[in-house]
Amino acid sequence: MIDINRRIRPGLEVRLNAITREEKTFQDASGYKFDGLTLAAIWQPGKSTSIRLEGEIGDYSSARGFAGIFAREQSARGRGFGTAGTYYTSDGVWIQQALLPSADRSSTNGPTGGEPSLLEGGFVDVQLRNAAGAIVGTKRIDGFPMSYNIRGSFDNHSRPFHTISATWEQLAGPVTFDLAYNYQYQSEERNDNNFDQTISVDVNGRPYIDTSLDRKHFTNSVHAFRGSAFYKLDRLSWMQQTFVATAEYREDQALNTRWQYYNTAPLDSGLATAINTTNDRGRMRIYLDDPGFYSRELFDRMSPERFPATSLVNMVPLRFFASGSSAADGTEWRQTYAGSLLATGRYFGGRLQSLVGFRYDAGRTDEYIPTRKEGRYNEDIVAPGRRSALPGDYVEVEELSLDNTTFTGGLTFGVTKDVNAYAVYSESFRFQANNTFDQVRIGPIEGATIEGGLKGDFFAKRLSVSLGVFHIDRENVVLSWNNIIGFDGVETEDLMNPNNVLPGDPGYKYREPGTASASRGYTAIESSKGFDMTVMAQPVRGLQLRFVLGRADVSSEPDLGSFRAYYDAAVLRPDESPGMLTEAKLLLDTLDVQSRAVGSRGALWSAGWVADYGFGRGSWAPLRGVRVGINGSWRDDYLFGTPLGVELTGGSGHLVNAYAMRDQRIWGQQVRFRFGIRNLTDLSNDDIRSTSFTTMIDGSNIYRYSYVMPRQYEFELGVKF
Repeated sequence: MIDINRRIRPGLEVRLNAITREEKTFQDASGYKFDGLTLAAIWQPGKSTSIRLEGEIGDYSSARGFAGIFAREQSARGRGFGTAGTYYTSDGVWIQQALLPSADRSSTNGPTGGEPSLLEGGFVDVQLRNAAGAIVGTKRIDGFPMSYNIRGSFDNHSRPFHTISATWEQLAGPVTFDLAYNYQYQSEERNDNNFDQTISVDVNGRPYIDTSLDRKHFTNSVHAFRGSAFYKLDRLSWMQQTFVATAEYREDQALNTRWQYYNTAPLDSGLATAINTTNDRGRMRIYLDDPGFYSRELFDRMSPERFPATSLVNMVPLRFFASGSSAADGTEWRQTYAGSLLATGRYFGGRLQSLVGFRYDAGRTDEYIPTRKEGRYNEDIVAPGRRSALPGDYVEVEELSLDNTTFTGGLTFGVTKDVNAYAVYSESFRFQANNTFDQVRIGPIEGATIEGGLKGDFFAKRLSVSLGVFHIDRENVVLSWNNIIGFDGVETEDLMNPNNVLPGDPGYKYREPGTASASRGYTAIESSKGFDMTVMAQPVRGLQLRFVLGRADVSSEPDLGSFRAYYDAAVLRPDESPGMLTEAKLLLDTLDVQSRAVGSRGALWSAGWVADYGFGRGSWAPLRGVRVGINGSWRDDYLFGTPLGVELTGGSGHLVNAYAMRDQRIWGQQVRFRFGIRNLTDLSNDDIRSTSFTTMIDGSNIYRYSYVMPRQYEFELGVKF
């Protein structure tokens, strides 16, 4: 990283900041990278005028891994091709699911049971079933080294972006004005071609993992304007009042394009008149008994670019989206207006302070309606922006044409010279263009917060304490089972539809398109109440201590009524996949819990602490300029779910980090050396921690685990010039 600030001449300053950073994880082919460049300039042509320009460009990119791997308890009763499509396997052959015997493609014959963890040094004995469903033996799946990344070597998720902003500030008598403009462009490139996190076994005892083939390109282009005026009334000796008025306008254009791979050979040869989005869908399977497993060469040859073409199969990326109405689902144009007035006051020499504010929000959303196709495969066109669209391409969503006024008020009172008491009430409102997993519109988030507390300094400011209590209510909170339960998009649509209703049928129900989080969303009404306390102390010169303790009781009323209705209907269908039904029940047992939030945000207690010591000038010479520190972050156990009314909890962690740094001059330059250890230890766990649970065939519940992050060592060298 390099950060350069320079004054070019009086009234003109520039800054250049550039960074490149790459972090590897403990798993193969997994890491995170960021490259960024910022250039800013401030020009002050006079004492009353300031102009700031700033531009930024960068790219976040990642290749992801799984923190935990699981194995299905019982094998399939056939070859386990329960999801329709055209598969390329690690055996180097194409398999068209529709042409297989019923025993191999029936979802009823698929793998089933719980999904216990498969850890390094451990194993899972999978029960082998024959075609009749009888248990005929076991297949031991040994745990992999924790460095194994079975997601695949070609995972990609990147977010290139660039922004431009300009701000003009002007002082005119007692009033200060500012006018700001910001343009943002964000792009998201992802393939989501990750193989299953759960290993299944077929009737022949062959362990396998599957994936589908996708490419996605999402963009957001945002234009935002803001104007504000600031006025301070201080002519009265007992009162000062400051007024801030703000007006905002924002346009956000979201453009989505997706490609899914399909077998075009039947259409190319004239045997079909259109792409069959069910049977021609491209999928992949890796058998873990392949001689090349676990090699980079195996994952590389399972990439679409290396698929062989035959007279029966030619896999091509097309702008289709089987799980939605078009490849452009989610494309929309959003417009919002806002105006606010805020007044802060000081009374009786600052003993009493006040805050009163009002905000008005209004907005609309226009949704892209896909109707146009192109090319020999009748693909969706690339969606146009609203300003270049044809009449009828965009339609206003009436449910999202809304306005609302919110209020904020607060008081601070000086109990003593060093102790203040405060109380705040605020309302919140936020538009959101979100749908549930089954494409039901979600209204705006609305909420109210009440908070009060004390803040004070003691012992000549060597001890500072703040204590606050709060109560927060929110409606239309959007939650997702992504990263909590492994119930994917294919299983969601299987649950919502009978097996004889296929994509393209008028009665077929599609899941919400988009990222994994968007396609697994549901709503809740939530209330959070608790307190947080921060204590900072300097007991001796050079030593700084900080301790934070918080308690948040998050009660939640999730709305999973539609998901439960789909599940109840699927249970009555004789041809449904037992594995899918097992996972759907696990999701309900985990998430459909009233009055208490599920997941890490539902932990009642949390804490953080820091101890930092800097050696003074009177210390031993090698220690002068040295600072050492240690810090920790703790979170209590939280609720995983309540299967059959039994609360299952876990997930606590207490990670500890440490560092040492030294400042000194070398050749006349100020130099800083820093050595750090992240994840030095986890005081709550050893090498693994519980993260969820699974229900086994016999009805018992067992915990599932992921690895605790291993130690990471950092060395930094900084030079100030």
